[in-house]
Order: sequence, then structure tokens, then C-alpha cells
Amino acid sequence: MTNELPLLRTMPKVVRMFAAFIMLTLAIGYAHAVGYVYLTTHILPKGIEERYRGTETSSANNSPGASTNSGIGSASDVPENPSALSKPTTTGDMQFQKSLAEMLNIIHTHVITMTLIFAISGFITLFTDALPKWLRNAVVLEPFLGIIATFGGLWATRYLGGGWSWLVSVSGAVMAVAFAVQTIALVLELRAVRRTASMRL
Repeated sequence: MTNELPLLRTMPKVVRMFAAFIMLTLAIGYAHAVGYVYLTTHILPKGIEERYRGTETSSANNSPGASTNSGIGSASDVPENPSALSKPTTTGDMQFQKSLAEMLNIIHTHVITMTLIFAISGFITLFTDALPKWLRNAVVLEPFLGIIATFGGLWATRYLGGGWSWLVSVSGAVMAVAFAVQTIALVLELRAVRRTASMRL
């Protein structure tokens, strides 16, 4: 396969090591991010919905036994059945719906950070030819569409309806697969260096 760009295997060793360490540290960070998402949503559409729309109910305020006493520490302020105030959640924790300020903070930091991550990993992947050209180009470009879909989906999940959490779940999973394929492409490219060196002996 011909490549319009120079290949990593033809570059000095320090350049190949530089690329390898960049991808290694990005992979470590990405793995931690996936772990955090698992702990907070179980990487399920329902968990994502709960994370951004909340799980709290208004049953405490509307229940017949709710106290009208404004005194602090009154026994009537304690619900007879505390479990009635919450419902089972995906993660087991009560979640509160995100405010507009929280949404803006979460989304702007993640969009900028993930754009930089995939710009770096994609740039490195362009200097490989271990994958078919169409697949290489797809995994380089897809994450940027995935970022738009994922975080657009979060806005829609929060303000339009929980069904949009499926878009977040699917697009996030595809982005993770794209990053994994980019990493594999680099590993195969670096292995090609060893094969080339052994053939010269």
C-alpha cells in the first residue's frame, strides 16, 4: 500500500519512541476516563440518563405525610419510609439533574480535551500504513463526528428526553473502538520496523 506521508518505520528511532510514548500515555488516560464513566453510569443508556436528568423524586414534597412544620429537627420532618424518597438506580446512587452551568462546564472541557486527544492520536495514525487506507482514514476522522454526536446527545438527553442517551452510548463506544484501532495501527507499524531490520540482516 502506498502512503502519501512518510511512515514512522522510516523515521529516526527517537521519533518512533516519541509517538509510542504519546499513544501509551493517551491510552492510560483514556482507560481511566472509561473507568470513571463505568462507575458513574455503568456505560448504559439508563445510567447516562440518570446521570444528567437525575433520579430524585418529588414524592417527599407531595406525600400525604409530609410535614408542614417549619421547625428544625422536628420528628415529623423525618419520613416514615425513607426508601420511598428514592427509586432504584443503575449505579445504586442518587443522582441530581445537571444545571445549565454544570452542563456548560462538563461539555466545553470534554469537547476541547477530546478534540486535542484525537487530533494527536489521529495525526500519528496518518504516518502508518498497517491498516487499509479506508479504515485508517475512517478511524482518524470518525472521533470528531463522535464528539459532536456524544456531547450533542448529552444536551438532548438533559433537555429533550432520556431516549437520547442511546446516541451518547453508541457514539461513545464507537469513539473508544476508533482509539483502540489507532493504537493497534501504531503497534503494527512499530513491529514493521523490527521485521524490516531483520530482513536486512
